[in-house]
Amino acid sequence: MSLDKTTRTIKNLVLFFNAVFFVFGCVLLGVGAWSLYEFVAYEAVSSSVPYAAASFLMITAGLFNVLVSFFGFWAASQDTRRLYVIRFLQLLQDIIIAKRFGNKCKTIKLHLNRH
Repeated sequence: MSLDKTTRTIKNLVLFFNAVFFVFGCVLLGVGAWSLYEFVAYEAVSSSVPYAAASFLMITAGLFNVLVSFFGFWAASQDTRRLYVIRFLQLLQDIIIAKRFGNKCKTIKLHLNRH
């Protein structure tokens, strides 16, 4: 299969950015696991503040980011339109999850500031 330079460059950029998002997803997953490990003791002290909620949300977002970037890497290497449509829908879900994560963190911060 012969690709022109522009198509090959775009494909390589998509592969590169999927690899970068995979690494960032792994980092987010690791930070979420670390924060869950660190703040689980605070849950026993005060059950009124959901300390672990943000950690679970970070773990979920990191895992989702890893899966989406892996799938995007695979879709870019396969060059099929159906995989690109599924990838777009997954990215849309990723944006929705990130928005919910931001709102949850803001709610927890406001709750902590009141106490």
